[in-house]
Amino acid sequence: MKKRGVSSHLDWVIGFGLFTVSVVFLIVMLRPGLGSGYNSERLLDIVQDGLMKDVIWSLYKTPLKVDSHCESIGATPSSNKCTNFPFTNLNHGNTKIVEGDVERFYSISGSQLSIDISDSEIHYFNILNSEEINRDTGDTLSINCPHTDCYFGVPEKLEGISEDELDSLDIENYETIKSRWHYPDIKEFYMEINNVKIGTDEQPLNTPVYIRRISDFILKDTGELESVNILIKVW
Repeated sequence: MKKRGVSSHLDWVIGFGLFTVSVVFLIVMLRPGLGSGYNSERLLDIVQDGLMKDVIWSLYKTPLKVDSHCESIGATPSSNKCTNFPFTNLNHGNTKIVEGDVERFYSISGSQLSIDISDSEIHYFNILNSEEINRDTGDTLSINCPHTDCYFGVPEKLEGISEDELDSLDIENYETIKSRWHYPDIKEFYMEINNVKIGTDEQPLNTPVYIRRISDFILKDTGELESVNILIKVW
């Protein structure tokens, strides 16, 4: 009798355990987004991370102050020279010098920077480079025609969204983007950044849609940062 009682109790425990496992399994399978291992936050993270990997770029901005004492009459780009140019690994193909949003003509020969200034004034430039540049030590004063004072600031790394990469993403196939970002095939997303719209906005009825709004910056090739709002929807 004791053995039958123990056996009956054991059967009840096993049966209840199997029932509990079955119920949990059904809940997981029927709950939207969880059966495949992708809940709403995970889906939103996939889209946001994929976007940032595709469109974020870096730019190094180095302030340059040029105090020109050259006469404005007869002044030429070669009249204003910084003979103490301290950046040794500057790539001309990836570099521009701007004053505000205006690009300036310049040339570099060894440690000499010639810049286009047609007056005897103080000018504030930014040297923009897509790669980090090394700085050598040197004097901060150069004497030319009768002299031009050149002062270089500390390079600053800027990061933001590239307009060119965003435009490329705008015309790319939606399914290709989903595959590259490892977004699940059975799920969909939609995103807006300025006038760029990515994904599908055909949201099915009776399906919960999850939304995330974030703010970031567009980094222009002039070194300016422009705030931008990003809307992400997943379902």
